[in-house]
Amino acid sequence: MFDTIGEDEPVLATRLASAQSGGGSGVPAGMRAVSVHVTDSSGVLALLRAGQKVDAQVVTGRGKSSDTAVRTALQSLTVLAVSTQLEANGQSQQLPVVTLLAKPAEADVLALADSGANVRLTLRNPLDQETHSRSQLSLGAVMRASGSKSEEKP
Repeated sequence: MFDTIGEDEPVLATRLASAQSGGGSGVPAGMRAVSVHVTDSSGVLALLRAGQKVDAQVVTGRGKSSDTAVRTALQSLTVLAVSTQLEANGQSQQLPVVTLLAKPAEADVLALADSGANVRLTLRNPLDQETHSRSQLSLGAVMRASGSKSEEKP
């Protein structure tokens, strides 16, 4: 569905159909708009605006503390829209929804994460273009690492 252009409204390039603008939909050719339910990001959620960049973290095993793990699955995704209205996800939770711009393979990762895990978003600095491969981190590993440091004597 496309928005109409009102009388005397200026016609901007972003409202015209092209490979870059996606015909005013904000989805360029070869890209996908994917909506995900986000958890534990209410502070970040309040800061999110369309056009900003985020990283998507996937958290698994919640409730089983020793099995809880997180991995930054995707980096530098563009936010298309933020809805603070709560919607039910596949796990019967009421969560806010964020729509992200993704490549087709990234859209698959987001869909899988949204249906079987918890998705958190981290807001990126707009000048930060670096991406790094990130391995999974478990709560047990964090607790073991932090416990060994606290036991060290100066």
